[in-house]
Amino acid sequence: MSRARYRARRRGLSVKRVGQHYFVLDQNANSIHHLNAIAHAVWRMFQSPNSKDAALITLAAAFPAEAKPKLRADLDSLVAELLDLELIQRVPR
Repeated sequence: MSRARYRARRRGLSVKRVGQHYFVLDQNANSIHHLNAIAHAVWRMFQSPNSKDAALITLAAAFPAEAKPKLRADLDSLVAELLDLELIQRVPR
């Protein structure tokens, strides 16, 4: 169980949807990041401070046929990538 909480960074970011794809323009880094629909949904789960465990519960409900360990591994990987891109940040407890 993860106690860490995360929040999406809002300053300097804008989102453009093109079909099933989302592009996040990061004005601070002068870069554009591509998010597929699921990555965008997870990123939006962190618009308010949230934990990976809470996000996992939502994903498990959305994808009941998917094994929970696979969902957790995919979510861990996505959260690490969003942190590296500075699209989310850890929230102090």
